[in-house]
Amino acid sequence: MTLIQLKYIMECSRTGSISTAARNLFTSTSNISKLIKNLEDELGYTIFNRTAGGLIPTEPGRELIIHASTILKECGEIEHLRDTYDSKKFSLASVTSSYSCNAFSELAFNHVGENIHIQYNNTTSNDAINLLMNFQCDLAIVAGVSGQDLNTEHMLRHKGIRILKVAEIPTVMYISCIHPILSKYTNDNDILHAVFHYPYIEYNDDMFLSPHPIRPYINPENIIKINERDWRYKIIKMTNGFASGTSLPSDVNSYDWLKEITIPNGEVSFYLAWRNGEEHNPMCCEFIELLKKKIKKDNRYCETLRK
Repeated sequence: MTLIQLKYIMECSRTGSISTAARNLFTSTSNISKLIKNLEDELGYTIFNRTAGGLIPTEPGRELIIHASTILKECGEIEHLRDTYDSKKFSLASVTSSYSCNAFSELAFNHVGENIHIQYNNTTSNDAINLLMNFQCDLAIVAGVSGQDLNTEHMLRHKGIRILKVAEIPTVMYISCIHPILSKYTNDNDILHAVFHYPYIEYNDDMFLSPHPIRPYINPENIIKINERDWRYKIIKMTNGFASGTSLPSDVNSYDWLKEITIPNGEVSFYLAWRNGEEHNPMCCEFIELLKKKIKKDNRYCETLRK
């Protein structure tokens, strides 16, 4: 199997015609037919059915096309490495966090007009660690319930990952200011236990490396799962449900119709994570300093678990 065979297969799939593919690739129809036949003989299955309407991929042919697309895309990335070699590069994988988002935005603003290649991946903590281990990002920001710091460090060290705890942030429950239980209860602890009878609006509940501190207050049979963060607030309004998150930075305006109740012993640790033995590149170092500056502004910075 060769890359040229895969390129010919992809063009035949795209056009549905060997003659059209040959014209687009500046080759002959006999050459393409021969290469496809040789590949089919090598693989032991037919890639295309020849019909009056054109080429139709067989079932194994469709699977081949999916893999070929990925392979050719990766080869293209390798070929273009030279284009980005002299640029300033940085790739971040982070849990949902206003601090990391704001720091990344400022990093991008500081380099407007320069030759930069930067990327922000918003994901869960476990997925961020996987991206880091697979060399798909330079730095990760992950989170876990405070009190589990040493266990978290031990777990990640065995994966070749180093972490630095940079913040400890309260976890809060969000409910509407006109929620019916607020007319019955005024004590935060009573409210936290009363919401068990209302739906929990879940968004990336597995974002932490350890169990979410909201779980004791959730009825597992009354959960609404969503994959769009802003929809949480709309559904809270419509269902008298509740949600959870970390308290926002002082420079971020919260929704004025939401009430925040701090969850007891629910502080969340935020960690910088990177591959063991690697040096941070300049863009990575700049981002870290911007992040620390924003966390320090709210007096939440706590540098521990040094490498």
